[in-house]
Amino acid sequence: MPSQIVHCLLCDRRERTARSKFTTIMTVERQEKIYEGYENRHG
Repeated sequence: MPSQIVHCLLCDRRERTARSKFTTIMTVERQEKIYEGYENRHG
């Protein structure tokens, strides 16, 4: 049975990858840091 499809909010992709490979955003501060790092890497 295939794994669930996980939706990435940053890059808007949907993948059948293990949930453990994704980062769970728990706080606003962590969300800001993740978004900032993503913008720096991917423009």
